[in-house]
Amino acid sequence: MKKICRNCLFRIAFYGVLALGVSFAAVVQAAPDISAVTFGVTIERGDVRTARNWLDDGLPPEFVGDRVGTGLMIAAWEGNVPMMEVFYQHGARLDAVNSNGEQALQLAAFKGNMEAVKWLLDHGASVNRAGNQWSALQYAAFNGYRDLVQYLISRGADVNARAPNEATALMLTAREGRADIAEDLIKAGADPRLTNDLGETALVWAMRHDNLDVARVVSSPEAFANAVRAQPATPQVAMRSIPASSQVEDLLRRIRQSEANNLPTAGLRRQLAVAVERMHNDKQREATDAAAKDAGAVKGIVITAQRQGGGEKAEVVYGNSTSAASTATPGASPAGSAQTNASPASTSVPTPATQKQPDNISILLARIRAAKAKGQPTDALRKQLMDAVTTYR
Repeated sequence: MKKICRNCLFRIAFYGVLALGVSFAAVVQAAPDISAVTFGVTIERGDVRTARNWLDDGLPPEFVGDRVGTGLMIAAWEGNVPMMEVFYQHGARLDAVNSNGEQALQLAAFKGNMEAVKWLLDHGASVNRAGNQWSALQYAAFNGYRDLVQYLISRGADVNARAPNEATALMLTAREGRADIAEDLIKAGADPRLTNDLGETALVWAMRHDNLDVARVVSSPEAFANAVRAQPATPQVAMRSIPASSQVEDLLRRIRQSEANNLPTAGLRRQLAVAVERMHNDKQREATDAAAKDAGAVKGIVITAQRQGGGEKAEVVYGNSTSAASTATPGASPAGSAQTNASPASTSVPTPATQKQPDNISILLARIRAAKAKGQPTDALRKQLMDAVTTYR
């Protein structure tokens, strides 16, 4: 009887273990079976309840979406602190790295999400990274978030940290033309002499992208003057980073939602291509109009008169620069101006509007290049350029 009972107990215990195993397997299998796209779209649109349910049901906290990275990274990119909290409470790592070598902190900084950056740093994220890695400071500087740059510096960000191509935050700022941020970085100890993997300094980047304000900040007066003299005869196309238009952002969102619901996206993608092309054309038109306005708008006429011989010379002022337009015969007055008999003197009709000197330098450089291309003399223009550089520095 006792033997029988022992066998019964063994069988009960054995089958109990099996039942426990089946139950555990059932729990594992109950983890949500979702696609990377569905996960990404859900986190992007801020559905905290669904995210929490997935995690409670066994979804790994490091589950990776189809873009950006883990749930915590996506939440940081979107600036969604409550969503970040949910993933962190379920064990998500702050230092996890996506396929582009980015952590949540860099992603939050790239979008200028100040509160997300503060939350990450307050919860233990490192403001600096070992080796040549993209940093939050570099991303914030590149996108022009001055308040965030200043905050990261206050939290100990290394202003001379190197990216994978050995670029620094100062170089990225020089590329994008933010003199104010460049000044902040210099004050915090950024070294303008550092070079990237191609041997280029922040000054080189600033000049290449026609950001003369920044060039002056990151160089000595002598280096700035030399850089202006060394500008190539053939101008390089200055690059600028621009945010996506609201229409492009909306189409991207609709494409993502359609993908998550297994709906066709070909039509939306065609609309996206058209919207991107339109945005590109609009920006080019704005740049062309601005250049024409700076270089071609007549602001006034400068009259120079000599008492004996030479008559009067009229110079048309385009923007904030001057170029000879005509020379009147002695005693004659240019149309629209008043005659003067004073010995060498100048008067302006009307007074040209005052503009920043770098604009003048840019215009003179463009005129020198144009004159060179046409085989025309450039000595006079170069003298004006050097005078402008000397005045500016």
